[in-house]
Amino acid sequence: MQINEIYFSPTGTTKKIVRTISRNIKEELNSSTKNIDLTNLESRKKEYKFTKEDITIIGFPVYYGRVPTILNEVINNIKGENTKTIIIGVYGNRDYDDALLEIKNNLEKNGLNIIAAGAFIGEHSFSDKLAANRPDMKDLGIASDFASKIIKKLETEEEENKLEITGNYPYKEFNEISASPKTTDDCIKCLACVQNCPTEIINSEDPKNFIDKNGCICCCACVKVCPTNAKYFDDERVVGAKTKLESICKERKEPKIFI
Repeated sequence: MQINEIYFSPTGTTKKIVRTISRNIKEELNSSTKNIDLTNLESRKKEYKFTKEDITIIGFPVYYGRVPTILNEVINNIKGENTKTIIIGVYGNRDYDDALLEIKNNLEKNGLNIIAAGAFIGEHSFSDKLAANRPDMKDLGIASDFASKIIKKLETEEEENKLEITGNYPYKEFNEISASPKTTDDCIKCLACVQNCPTEIINSEDPKNFIDKNGCICCCACVKVCPTNAKYFDDERVVGAKTKLESICKERKEPKIFI
């Protein structure tokens, strides 16, 4: 048995949840682990095939209540043979809407058996105030408890037991913002933004510029990783969304699990 940790995590929040769950299952079942980081562009170009003996944990950030469109192709290239799968959506304290249902439906078409799902909270991509520093210790504790429930289900569950999760179909409209960050003169050309951009569009010779400005997905990895806070968005749609969400989504939301 092998546990396959699969995640797209530009700002690192999804990775924390997936790896916490994976580590707890691995320790209990004494299994091996394979890490597949879809944040890496080359990883998203590959095809992945898993067997009935495998376990996959697939994590992604929720964008606008949906699965990020950048993952559409690679999700179609993940194939299984009734492979037991846990799906994890991480959202920024607003809502996960239809995202879990969307990825569940798409993965099931490819032969993956969704046995558990979780909606967790991570610091919002647009903000350092909304769900600040999450997932925190409480979130990671819930993730560990979730792993224990998954282990119990793996040991006792009958093969064909459809998991019911919340969400609607047709899915909500994907109102994606097309914008790109600006850079102040505080940039020290450390190239952290270049190394962490999931679409690899920031120019390594001059990180204030882009190889393909239209390739930005507003994941804010560059903003979060910049040691001098030189990266920022001034697009009115991003700023407007940030301001609105910080105003109406202050109340702490807690993870929700389906098992």
